[in-house]
Amino acid sequence: NPVLRGWGTYFCQGNSSKKFGAIDSYVHERMAKLASRKYGLSGFNWIDRFTWEWLGDLGIYRLTGTIRYPTAHA
Repeated sequence: NPVLRGWGTYFCQGNSSKKFGAIDSYVHERMAKLASRKYGLSGFNWIDRFTWEWLGDLGIYRLTGTIRYPTAHA
C-alpha cells in the first residue's frame, strides 16, 4: 500500500489513467491468486470470488480515479 500510494502521488499529474488501470488489474490478479493459494481454491474464476469490493475491504489502495489534470494558465 505505501508503494501504491507513492506511485499514485508521484504520477497523478497528466495522462496516466491507462497505466493506473493496468497496475490496478495486476494488483487485483496477484492478490486474488495469493488468496486462492492461501485458501486452497483452484480454478480460473478468481475474478468472481475476489471482487474489487473484496480488495477494498482489505484496504488495498486503488490508483484508478486519482488522476489530476493541471489547470491551464493563460
